[in-house]
Amino acid sequence: MISRRKALTIIGFSTICVTSGKAFALRQYQEMVMDDCRFEWWVDQSRLRCTFVAPAAGWLAVGFGPSLNTIGTRFVMVDPQDDHLRSAEMLASPSGPAPFSSHPQGESFQALTGGRDGNTAWMSCAVKLPFFSNQTMLLQSQQKANLMLAWSMSTDFDHHSAWRRHIKIDL
Repeated sequence: MISRRKALTIIGFSTICVTSGKAFALRQYQEMVMDDCRFEWWVDQSRLRCTFVAPAAGWLAVGFGPSLNTIGTRFVMVDPQDDHLRSAEMLASPSGPAPFSSHPQGESFQALTGGRDGNTAWMSCAVKLPFFSNQTMLLQSQQKANLMLAWSMSTDFDHHSAWRRHIKIDL
């Protein structure tokens, strides 16, 4: 027979495990690795949160489009400098990427962070769900999404990507 103190300790530990399990179940963390790049994403309440890590000396970009094509993709470009983070929201059009006019409530890609560690760069952001480009819904919780990832060896946002992929993911 176990003591009352030991029983309460076991019950307390079980409660913590169950509570933690529920918290992790809500997060639904997912990860994808390809070509020395890593993309992690999860839905946290009404936001998609993601992190992109790549062997880039220049900018990184994460975006979402109406198809697995570049045209119509809304994306954020980030250049993680030593002392600050440069960023620009863009929309891919047939004539090339152009700055995207944000919603009056503010930037669509929020909580931007990033940095460098040797030859690796990383960026993180949050996107409020649902996510639109004009009248087209690009992201909605528990749906498939058309993801664009890209990086460059240059810090110039006008420089073409050295690597770019379009991938369908589940939110």
